[in-house]
Amino acid sequence: MNTLSLNFGLQFNSTVYVRVSASNMMGQGAWSQSNVVGAMIRQHPIKMFQVIQGSMSTSTTVQITWSALSTYVETGNSAITSY
Repeated sequence: MNTLSLNFGLQFNSTVYVRVSASNMMGQGAWSQSNVVGAMIRQHPIKMFQVIQGSMSTSTTVQITWSALSTYVETGNSAITSY
């Protein structure tokens, strides 16, 4: 499987439909049918929100708190699997 990445400046969560055609030294092949499901545009997640040192921190233990990324816009429409 080959992957081609192009940046068309599409908006987040837009649906795109794709057709492809192979080309080699014998010429160009026929265009495929457009995919029927579409693909959703994803983006890189935004930067994680600020981590705050909690009030229960001591000289040997650090307690931290943060707000998890949760909306599709914040996560770039990608699953956040761990922090």
